[in-house]
Amino acid sequence: MTAKHGAKEGCRLAREKFPAVPHGTWGRWRVEAVGYSGDANAQTVGALAQQIRETIPAPEALSHVAGDPMPAVARSLRFWDEMDTLLQDADLLRRFALATGHDGALKVRVPKALVDAANMRQSLLKLALAQAEVAHGVQRAQQFFDAVIDAVGQESPECQRRIMLRLREVQGEAAARGF
Repeated sequence: MTAKHGAKEGCRLAREKFPAVPHGTWGRWRVEAVGYSGDANAQTVGALAQQIRETIPAPEALSHVAGDPMPAVARSLRFWDEMDTLLQDADLLRRFALATGHDGALKVRVPKALVDAANMRQSLLKLALAQAEVAHGVQRAQQFFDAVIDAVGQESPECQRRIMLRLREVQGEAAARGF
C-alpha cells in the first residue's frame, strides 16, 4: 500500500484494515515493513523526482523551437500563504507542548514536541530568508538586464532586436521543458 499511496497514507489505509492490532504492535510492524515514515517519504519523493527528470525532454530535443515562444502560464505556489500556515502549525505544536501550572508558570508538558516546534520555526525562518534573498537577487538581475538592453538599444536597435529574439528562443525552450 505504501508503494501505491506513499508512506503516510499507505500506513493509514493499512491500519484501517487491522483495527484490532494493539498500537504498540502495529508501530513495530510498520517500522519493520516500511521503516520510519519520514525515511519512506523521502525515498518516495526521491523516486518521484527521478521519474520527473526522466519525463523532461533533453535540451537537444528542444532546439527546434522557433518563432514566438509559448506564452508563460502563471503557476503560483502562494509561498507566503503556505509559510503562514506552516508557522501556525508550529505555534499549535508549541502550545500543545506547553502547559500553565497551578502557580501560573509556564511549564514544558511534552519536551519533544517543544523541540520539534522550535525546529519547525527555525526551518521556516531559514526558508523565508532564503526566499527573500532569491527575490532580491531576481529583482537586481531584472534591473541589470533592463539597463543592458536599454543601453544596447540606444547604440544599435538592430542588435537589441537580435538579442531580444534570442532571449525569446531561450524562454520558449525553458517553457517547453516546464520551467
